Amino acid sequence: MASFDTEVEGDLEKSTLGSTDQCNVSYVCPSFHSGFSIETALRAYNLTAGLNAAAGSEDAYLQCLASARGMTCAAGKILSA
Repeated sequence: MASFDTEVEGDLEKSTLGSTDQCNVSYVCPSFHSGFSIETALRAYNLTAGLNAAAGSEDAYLQCLASARGMTCAAGKILSA
């Protein structure tokens, strides 16, 4: 991400909320579940009106693009190994 001039923040020791529809796929084949944050005014969670409103912001759009770039590079490294 540094090559895209994008700073990555995170605390791997802190638990976060999230959901996935991967079920037991990862037991059968390798899987990957990424995540990125969308800043909200009142710390809104998944499937709430607050997060829905924040998800439509320009900042959320830019965060999504940065995350997609990082995932694309990671996939390229994995597939070319």
